[in-house]
Amino acid sequence: MAKLLLADGEVDLEVGTVRRAGGQSTLSTGQLRLLRYLADRRGQDVDRDELLVHVWGYSRPPREKRAVDNAVRRLRQEIEPDPTSPTLLLTVHGQGYRLAATEQDSSSHPAPSFERPQPIGGFVGRDEALGTLEGKLASASCLVLTGPGGVGKTRLALEAAHGWQGGPVVFCDLTPARDARGVTLAAAGALGVSADADLADRTSRVFGTLGRCLVICDGCEHVAPEVAEAARRWMTKAPDATFLITSRRRPQALHAAVQTLAPLSPEAAAQLFSLRAAERLDLHDVGSPKLDELMALLDRLPLAIELAAARLSVMSVDAMVDRIGQRFQLLRDPMRATLDFSWSLLEASEQQALSQLSVFVGSFSLDAAEQVVHVEGSWPADLLDALVAHSLMQRLPDDRFALLHTVRAYAEELLHTPEPVLDRHARTFAALGTEPALELLHRHEGPARRHALARALPDLVAACRHAATRGPPEVAVATLCAAWAVTSIQGPLALAAELADGVAQLPTVDGAERLRLERTLGEIARRQGDHAAARRHFEIAHTVADDLGDATQRALCDWDLALVHHILGDSEASEARYRASSEALDALGERLHLGRVLGSHGAALYTSGRTSEAERTLELARAIHRAVGNLRFEGLANATLGALYVQGGRHEQARQALTRAIHCADRTGASRSVGIARGNLGMMHENLGEWTEARAAYAEALRIARNTGDAVAEAAWTGNLGRLAWAMDQVQEARDTLERATELARQVDNPRIRAVHWGALGVTYLGTGDTDEAERCLSTSLSLCRAAATLRHEASQLVELAHLRWMQDRHDEAVQILASALELAERVEVRQVQLRGRLLRARMKLADQENTDAATDLDHVIAATEDVPGSELRPRAMAHRALVCARQDRPDQAAECLRRAQLALSALHRSETKVHTWVAATRALARLGRADEAEATLLRAEQAAPDHRMDLQAAIREARADLTRGC
Repeated sequence: MAKLLLADGEVDLEVGTVRRAGGQSTLSTGQLRLLRYLADRRGQDVDRDELLVHVWGYSRPPREKRAVDNAVRRLRQEIEPDPTSPTLLLTVHGQGYRLAATEQDSSSHPAPSFERPQPIGGFVGRDEALGTLEGKLASASCLVLTGPGGVGKTRLALEAAHGWQGGPVVFCDLTPARDARGVTLAAAGALGVSADADLADRTSRVFGTLGRCLVICDGCEHVAPEVAEAARRWMTKAPDATFLITSRRRPQALHAAVQTLAPLSPEAAAQLFSLRAAERLDLHDVGSPKLDELMALLDRLPLAIELAAARLSVMSVDAMVDRIGQRFQLLRDPMRATLDFSWSLLEASEQQALSQLSVFVGSFSLDAAEQVVHVEGSWPADLLDALVAHSLMQRLPDDRFALLHTVRAYAEELLHTPEPVLDRHARTFAALGTEPALELLHRHEGPARRHALARALPDLVAACRHAATRGPPEVAVATLCAAWAVTSIQGPLALAAELADGVAQLPTVDGAERLRLERTLGEIARRQGDHAAARRHFEIAHTVADDLGDATQRALCDWDLALVHHILGDSEASEARYRASSEALDALGERLHLGRVLGSHGAALYTSGRTSEAERTLELARAIHRAVGNLRFEGLANATLGALYVQGGRHEQARQALTRAIHCADRTGASRSVGIARGNLGMMHENLGEWTEARAAYAEALRIARNTGDAVAEAAWTGNLGRLAWAMDQVQEARDTLERATELARQVDNPRIRAVHWGALGVTYLGTGDTDEAERCLSTSLSLCRAAATLRHEASQLVELAHLRWMQDRHDEAVQILASALELAERVEVRQVQLRGRLLRARMKLADQENTDAATDLDHVIAATEDVPGSELRPRAMAHRALVCARQDRPDQAAECLRRAQLALSALHRSETKVHTWVAATRALARLGRADEAEATLLRAEQAAPDHRMDLQAAIREARADLTRGC
């Protein structure tokens, strides 16, 4: 083991440990490299330029030499008794430095002990790589361990050496070597062979005397050909030895097995960061929502992670993410020195290629690289191969490539004339946003193309931002449209809005580009809830389409305007635009666009309550989508049909349609469509009383809405969660959530969603007996329903208003309102509302002793829910039907109805359903003279009724009074 004797101690040049009278310290990596270089040239004058090239790794010395002087000053603090008056590390004025020779120096390589490397604490995330390496070392005579700088090759090699099952382990540090003699000198030093004229031959013979040994040649990328030549010579003399070479590039002339070390997994990267933080700063909790983002920006390279963890003493994880643009200041000199060294090993053409490739933000194909990289006299494919071989670029599956973030940032600094390269980059990605290219997204090959487009989003964003500042307009608009094709279905919408604002600032966007830009601006505004702006952009686009004489685009602008009119409640204008659009597209033979318009029209018809017409239109749209291969819009049509089937109580059809919708959305990567289908699936679960499943589905839909920035969907699913909380007797959570949902719906100016949520809020006040607040909420809901022409929701709110009037003892009004609700629900075919209304009417009839009329409504509800497991209405209807039978002196039929009511109730958990069922059963049992059973049933109702449900408490009091009177 090489040592350097000091006046008051010694330095272990193998591991950098300094032992002196005052204690022990450890040199940094840079200090150890500098000291080793000077020790190899003991007694020689070494100038600063030589140190900058051979120690710092610069390809040519920079003008500024202060880094050398600072490093020497810090090194003297470690090895000199008096750093102000050095006796070992001397200054050679006007030139550089010299390490003074001493007779006692043991750096002449005494016989080494070949001690095994001891394991270092905190070896994280490399178990699989270590197992693979150990397996290969057991059978290979030579193995090259490759990977980018800072990935942990040396560390893994030392860990493998600790577990080596053979004889001695020889560690040769080749970082100081610069030529073939330097390689031989490093090996000789590791073996304890003194320098002489026959050094190369003597070194080879010594290797041969070690038998089954492991020889680690570390840091060979800069002398790869020389190492290959030496290794072949050594293996000839030492056939039993195993050579492990660590290098950022594989020595091409060496026949050897290769193992490439990748960056850490996300979990291992976070674990290493936390471990180092705890070791250095006693910080055991470095949790941050941005930790994973920081690890990704550091490429999950162990060296970068170690350096970043050391920064926790001065900045938080969040601050590091915010400052990651100053990457090399953040990670200090070692990371930059690593990249400087890698850069110096490249040919000039490879350096040009790497700097030009830095304009790619994400992964890229060879075709894209060929369009962007222009290096005279070189083919891009050859340059990419060379950069992969140097571990500066990753080769990904399906023939794609990517730069590590740190490499990209480094190369970007060295791109001296970026504008022409950025222009080529922008034009390359603009090709993805032409109208023919985007139309293919809606055909049979659409899923594959959509996935490829999503993968290109980072570069589309960069290209769009560049083109928005420099033009030309067709490039800016095309990249915006391509980016919108991705963000419209997976978010974030805020990113699309930012890009659109930038493109809209271009001074000259005319003709077809103006038309495409205005439609895109309108779509973004509509999705963000700014419907006034959306209509303004669509009207401009319509005018431009007229001027251009483009009938297809004019029809699509009619579709855009129909959507906005529908949201704003102008059903007449909406219907006229829909019909104009579909008729024009049908006449033009534009089947692809026609299917999309019909699907949107069907959804509008459904929300307006024209259920039969909506179903026919949606089924026609779905058939067209399947024929042309438009998988994404087929999924949307299925999602809307699923909701329609749920409202009609056709739950098996709903399940099939929604399952297909989710499949289509998953295939196309349409996160927003997945959210719509998941939310509609939640509605089905809610209708079936499957609350756990419903809550999970709504929560997933809400998560997707927030991730994609879809404010309209966020408002909708937030309200559904509030309504579900009420069903589960979570009163305060229900009200808080519903109030938040109404505010979200107000912000996006969506009267239909506001109407639904105000109605649900009214139900909570109705249930707790606050009739004034219930009146306010239900009146607001009805006004919004009528303003938005949403007849389906209007019918539902009328049923609740009738219930309110009944509780207020305004029975005549209640009967009139309920009649209107039932007539409207039948007209718009909202089955669930019809059944709720008929059950309420039956209760009213029973209160007035109109048993025959009540029986008619109850039989209708019972028949309609016969094949609907989990129906909340069925047990209540059965119990009330038992009361009718008891009043009509049919005890056997009454008992059968009670049995069936209890059977239907057994799978349900909602307190409201249980209480109403048991109250009706109590009256029936009392009428049948079964007083004890009636008392027990009423007791169950009292125990099940939540304290906050004043309506249920009132029903129980009435039943108690009836029971006392003996019914």
